Amino acid sequence: MTAAWNIHKWNAKQRGIKVEWNRQEFFLFCFLTGYHILRKDGLTIDRENCFLGYSLSNCQTLSHHENSIKGSIIERWLKHRKKVA
Repeated sequence: MTAAWNIHKWNAKQRGIKVEWNRQEFFLFCFLTGYHILRKDGLTIDRENCFLGYSLSNCQTLSHHENSIKGSIIERWLKHRKKVA
């Protein structure tokens, strides 16, 4: 599990996303949701509010497909918002 925590923190840092939960909270999230970063089961960690960091109150698991659809919708909304402003 420590490897998963380290990978998660490194990935978040590379993407400029704040990690607000500590290692124990991350482990709790993994236990409660069945998520494990090293397994290839198709689950991803999704931040419900993409403007906030990773925390127990802001994260859920989604399939890769669901998460990419959500990301596409948010990207289109942000591009549209910039054009209107």
